Amino acid sequence: MQVDRREDGSLRYRYSDPSGAIEYDEGELMHVRGFGVGGDLGLSVLAHARQTISSTIATDEAAARTFANGMRPGGFFTYEKGSLAPEQREQARKALIEPMQGVENAGRIGLLEAGGGFKWQEVVIPPADAELLASRRWHVEEVARWFGIPPILIGHASEGQTMWGSGVEQIMLGWLTLGLRPYLTRIEQAVKRSLIAPAERATLYAEFAVEGLLRADSAGRAEFASKMIQNAGMTPNEWRAKENMPPIEGGDQLFINSTLVPLAMAGQRPSRVQPAPGEPIPEDV
Repeated sequence: MQVDRREDGSLRYRYSDPSGAIEYDEGELMHVRGFGVGGDLGLSVLAHARQTISSTIATDEAAARTFANGMRPGGFFTYEKGSLAPEQREQARKALIEPMQGVENAGRIGLLEAGGGFKWQEVVIPPADAELLASRRWHVEEVARWFGIPPILIGHASEGQTMWGSGVEQIMLGWLTLGLRPYLTRIEQAVKRSLIAPAERATLYAEFAVEGLLRADSAGRAEFASKMIQNAGMTPNEWRAKENMPPIEGGDQLFINSTLVPLAMAGQRPSRVQPAPGEPIPEDV
């Protein structure tokens, strides 16, 4: 997809497929721009993180080669008695190298005749010296950082980070505010710009409901519902809808807790009794 501007300033989208190039006007597509101030397209995460991603792939390939060789480092057999003839070199390869390669040959015992003249010389840095495991952990965190995702969401706990308890809740709040919210805002703006007519934008809008990401445990939800309903923050049926429960009769009105009374009226019987849900409220109350 190629994006450019016409002389009148409008955007033009040109898409290439096997049948040829197809052009679209600005009003025919919903375009969600990338992060940053990258002009008409925004910035590409993959393009700017290519060095990190390439390093990650290279580290995984190095680890795979190391384990595929049975954790044995690479190197050379040096012949200390001169040079080998082609036939001798092929024979040494079949007798010394091929039987020891591959993870299936790990722990295999070889046999060298006395006076063979071969000496082993390592040429690979051991994984411990290269900090291979530490590098792989760091690359997971680097890729997650580029996409603004806490490592715990992809099953990785970084150094000093908790995987349970109230700490996870705070991590989720931070991710929602600093990581996920910018993406959601761009999508909401794209929907408003591309899918809602200008005359309807005063009454229609797109908004992501993120309350599901912040759902607490049953005790926390019950406490929140109690406070909201007792302080006229929401009706009982509004809360029941959030919990996927059917509405109840009389649950569409707001309630407020009237248990707090002045000290002088403590113990006195109220002159009016609050009507039960569904009963009409007297006009003189």
